Amino acid sequence: MTKQVKKKAKAPVLIKNISVPTKRVVQAVHALKEIHEEGLKTGFKKAEVLAHNTHAATTEVMDISTTNIQAWNEFGSIATSVFTEVGSEMMESYRNSFSDCVKTSQEALKCQTASDMADLQSKALQRMTEGYFDKLARVSQILFEGCTKAMAPLNECTAVSTDQMCKLLAA
Repeated sequence: MTKQVKKKAKAPVLIKNISVPTKRVVQAVHALKEIHEEGLKTGFKKAEVLAHNTHAATTEVMDISTTNIQAWNEFGSIATSVFTEVGSEMMESYRNSFSDCVKTSQEALKCQTASDMADLQSKALQRMTEGYFDKLARVSQILFEGCTKAMAPLNECTAVSTDQMCKLLAA
């Protein structure tokens, strides 16, 4: 009988004993790892810059929004005062109309002829028409001046905000 000699199994191949193509693969893996790490560093730096720029832009937009809200608040205050003034003028007009009606009624009781009544009617109509147009002119003046005054903060804010937003978007 012939003796069979069993061959020993080979030990695992160590990196120093690997073939040239395998060394190149390992080198390529190391190079890719370095590229990956460099990419991460660059990515983090870019993300940090992006976060800073986003924060700055958001802060700028919030400042613009705050300015706009303040302008609308000022507009509302002015508009409220204008309408309060218009209401006061209207109340004064109602009081004057009522007083004029009482006066006309007292004068009507003193009329003795149809001619006296026609004269009173003509005078009352003239007073009423003049009073109406005077109040209409006064209320129109209050509204025109008030609207001009109330729109001033909005016009200014719109111009400034538009300029700021254009600069922000251009950056």
